[in-house]
Amino acid sequence: MKLYIIRHGETLWNKEKRLQGRTDIELSDEGKRIASLSSEGMRNIPFSHIFSSPLKRALLTAEIIRADRPVDIVKDNRLLEVCFGKYEGQVISKTDDSNIANFFKAPELYHPEGGGESYKDIYARCTSFVDEVLIPLSKKEPHAEVLISGHGAINKGIIAVLMNKPVKEYWSGIFMDNCAVNIFEFSDKNVSHLEECKYFY
Repeated sequence: MKLYIIRHGETLWNKEKRLQGRTDIELSDEGKRIASLSSEGMRNIPFSHIFSSPLKRALLTAEIIRADRPVDIVKDNRLLEVCFGKYEGQVISKTDDSNIANFFKAPELYHPEGGGESYKDIYARCTSFVDEVLIPLSKKEPHAEVLISGHGAINKGIIAVLMNKPVKEYWSGIFMDNCAVNIFEFSDKNVSHLEECKYFY
């Protein structure tokens, strides 16, 4: 089974460097444009299954990538972006709060505030999605081509679970910019990371 994990297109909050989290922000015109270009670049991939975060920016990206393929988009709350609690809407570079800086720079030291989500919670729901959706699907349909449309932080969580990364290494590798795609292959219970942050536009 081949798995494509894409981050949604650009939003105005992305452009302003604001933490979005669960805030349901629409794609910007530029976000729609690069999603459309990505769709054209991925037009020959025969996706048989598409999963998406229910948030508008990821869902619309999934719809644009799907184009005219006769495939349902399955919304799964486990693919929602990480909840940042009181930090949502903030521009990290403009705050002197070391805790939210730790979320990215020293995740093992981060602690959620204001209803935010812990790394333990993030790993739990990513593990649930991998164990209950991806692994069974890879066994049932070994030749399936699967798309996940998600977000910058939660996509890293799925990748961390797939690659057995500890919290300290959560952000290792290349950061996924808008419409970046990580490609994996499941084969005989093994997971191979084929391409990191490929752009189809």
